[in-house]
Amino acid sequence: MELWYRTALSQHVAPGSRIAVDLGTWPIAPGQSVRVVARADLPDGQVVERRIDASWLANVGPDSHWRAELAAFADGARVSYHAEAESPDGRV
Repeated sequence: MELWYRTALSQHVAPGSRIAVDLGTWPIAPGQSVRVVARADLPDGQVVERRIDASWLANVGPDSHWRAELAAFADGARVSYHAEAESPDGRV
């Protein structure tokens, strides 16, 4: 299985905004799951990590399309994320 992901946002997001991460898996196969792991480094030095399960949207051509909605983070937070996917064949 291969995994790709992207956002449609610039580097700066308004405080309180939710962020949609679009993801895809290839090839289409049963038993897949996709999640985003987001890390926020807050201005006060705290670190918050969240795991967000992606929702399946549709199969398009040879790909499954997914979306994860990241909840709003605090003003001044530096947020990074990566995606993970699992299938009966393994994890990426």
